[in-house]
Order: sequence, then C-alpha cells, then structure tokens
Amino acid sequence: PPDSGSLSVSYSDIQGGLDSIGLPNEGSIVWGSGNIDVDPRFVDTDNDDYHLSDWSPCIGAGTATDAHESIPQGSNPDMGAYENALANPRYLLAVDSVYFVHGDTAIVPISNQLDYPDLNSIGLKITGFQDKLSFVDLVTDSTTIFGSLGWIVQHNNTDTLLITASAGSNTIDSSGVLFALRLAVPDTLSSQFIPITITEYTGNEDYTDFLVTPGGVQVVWGPTVGYTATQTTGAYPLEVTFTDTSHPGTYPITTWSWDFGDDSTSSESVITHTYNYPGVYDVSLRIEDEFSLMDSIISAGLVQVDTLYGDVSWNAQVQHYDAALILQDLAEIIELDTFQRIVGDVSGDSSLSTLDATLILQYVVGLITELPYDPGTLFLATGDLSMEDHGVAPGS
Repeated sequence: PPDSGSLSVSYSDIQGGLDSIGLPNEGSIVWGSGNIDVDPRFVDTDNDDYHLSDWSPCIGAGTATDAHESIPQGSNPDMGAYENALANPRYLLAVDSVYFVHGDTAIVPISNQLDYPDLNSIGLKITGFQDKLSFVDLVTDSTTIFGSLGWIVQHNNTDTLLITASAGSNTIDSSGVLFALRLAVPDTLSSQFIPITITEYTGNEDYTDFLVTPGGVQVVWGPTVGYTATQTTGAYPLEVTFTDTSHPGTYPITTWSWDFGDDSTSSESVITHTYNYPGVYDVSLRIEDEFSLMDSIISAGLVQVDTLYGDVSWNAQVQHYDAALILQDLAEIIELDTFQRIVGDVSGDSSLSTLDATLILQYVVGLITELPYDPGTLFLATGDLSMEDHGVAPGS
C-alpha cells in the first residue's frame, strides 16, 4: 500500500527481477526467497490463455504457504492463478536430424532445449537405430555440456536399447548439446531415414516428465559419374559429342563440369565440342547433386586428333599458301606459333627452313606423295628461292 511504503515479494516470476520494481515515497522492498526471472511460458497469451504450458518453469515453483491446493496433491504448488496437472515441468529434449553418406560415421547430437530445472544427473533410454546402424561410442568432449562440466557418463547398448547414465557435481543450468551419438553407417545401407528417439528420461530423482523432438539419420548416396563419346580419333576439325550417363544417388544431379583438355569447358549434360588442332587430349567430367555430393572421372588421352603435316594455316588442307606462310616467318614478316612450326617442319629436322616450304610445294604439285618427307641426301630441287608478300588469300 502507498502509506506503508514497503512491498514483500517471494515465489514470484518478476520480469527484470528486483531492479524492475519501483515504489513511491522511497518505499522499501523485501525480496524474499523463491523469486525467478524467466519466461513463464503461458499457453497462448495472444488469446488471453494464461494457463501454464507443460514446460513452464513456474510449475512446482510456488509455495505451500497460503496457496491454493496443489495439483497433483502433495506436490509443490505452481506460480500463477492456474495449476498445471504436472508436479514438475516437462524436460524438453531433442534428437537432431542429420545427413550422412553410406559408409560414413554419423554424429547425432542430443540436446536439451531449456535451461531449467537445474540437474545433477540425467538418465536416458534411446532407441530406433539398433537394427540399421552400429553404435560406436558417445561423444562427450568439450563441445558438449556433459564434457564442459566434467560429468561422468556411462552407457549400455543392447540390440534394441541404448541406456545412458550421467552425473556431475557441476549443475546443468543451460541449454545446448548434452552429448552426441557416434554411429557407423554401413556402406551397403540403402538411402533411407532412420528415426531415433528417447523413450525414457529421469532427471535427478524426481523429474520424469519430458517431451522429445525425435530426429534421426538420413542415409544418402552420392551420384556415380559416367559418359559416352562419339568418334574420338581422326583429322581436325574433329567434332565429338559427349553425353552424360551418370546415375544419381539420393538427390538429382544438378551440376556438370566438363574439361575437354584444350582450354575449353562446358556445364551442359550433353555437349558437342570441336577440336580444331592436332594433339592428344584428356577429357574430364565432374558431377554434383543438390546435396553437394560429387563424383568425377578423367579419361587420359581419350581424344586423339591427327596431325596434318604441312597445314600451317589450319584449314585442313596443304596448299601453296602454307609454304608462303613459312617463308614469311623466315623473312620475319609474320611469326608462326609453336604448333604451326611443328606441323610446318615437314623435313623432320626439328627446324623451320626454306627446305620445308620447298617440300610443301613439291607435295602440292605431286612430286612427292606424303608429308613429312625425309629427303636424305637427295634433293628434288636446288637453287635460290625468294618471295615477296603480295597478300594472296588462301586458295588463290
């Protein structure tokens, strides 16, 4: 009351705690025992339903002094106007749902979702995975609440049930990953979801009401790469059609990454590619599904494009113009690249000279029948050859 200038508070849920209370006339506050500052977790405040939910921290947190009759009888009463049917709040637990490839080792976190009640021991019974997955161990390292608090954890796994018992002197008063299951996924196990749930919970000695969000392990298979190709040997320009024949795993294939070995790539599932120059080319394909699982293959030397010696202009013909290009290079009018020098060396002496131009001209007029040509000590033509650039186009 305003005249008294004092207020006694005990066994109440006060948002903001003691510092949130202000009294007129510099009144005093008697801050008693049992007060908390947490979300009361009403059923539905938007619709004015202020009953306590089954996991409200206000359940069993009241006092028997001058209180309404508790439910169930003999239990500590609740805070608030409405009694919940439970003696203690339900403990909220969750089993994560995780995805692992067949043959891997799955890690399945087990979490508590509320930071109350304070506990010094937890016992659980876990089932659902035993006929499909192999139990390996419990993960209780420093990333888990059990590990960070130094709790002792024991377990017993049977064909149908995993029983865990854990305790520690440091009280659990926070939410997070309590521990995790380490389970081996058989390499031959088909793609499927394996549910895991908690069937029984005991916190300290008297907390047995709980609610669990079940989870489990989704076993996934990655894709298997494969492709076909049309004719992969021949003269240039060589046109090759590559067709993906990969098999998807659990998820559809979404990405194709081709490398044709000649600095050309593609992201199509079916692609026609033209090789314009002679050489031996490696072809690779990498596929990936929507879960980022991938597979790849490299076919070394798959494509072999024949070399047409004398075709310096890369038009798939040997012509007078090719001899002219060699002479222009020798006269430093143009500069041939490395590939052009290789196919232009029709004499086989590892150099480019007027002899190579001569042999090309003799091939064009039918004096020799094939290139490259090794003249040995016998030359079919002698004398000096000079040439000026008249800008004549190929085929003229």
